[in-house]
Amino acid sequence: MAIILIAALAFLALPHAASAAGQIGQLMFLGDITATDLISNVIRSMFGIAGTVALISFVYGGFVWMTAQGDAKKVEKAKDIIKNSVIGLFVMFFSYSALNYVIDILAHA
Repeated sequence: MAIILIAALAFLALPHAASAAGQIGQLMFLGDITATDLISNVIRSMFGIAGTVALISFVYGGFVWMTAQGDAKKVEKAKDIIKNSVIGLFVMFFSYSALNYVIDILAHA
């Protein structure tokens, strides 16, 4: 529930942040960076972290599978870990494309 609330507040704050595009760099001592550049950099960083987590999850799932030694429960656990990693990657790619679309619209508005 908290994630949905944070996402909704961030979505509502985007137009206000985009309207302050010329001032955000001076306010945050970042130089000549616009609000859309700042937001896109933060989003890219978050997706980089999420990609790293997905890679670690894949490696962990493979490790669990390799060390299962024929135990059906461990093999199923490993398959679930890998399946959930793939689902997470699909969600991440979809949300990246949706956020890219929204940022492009706000940047040209």
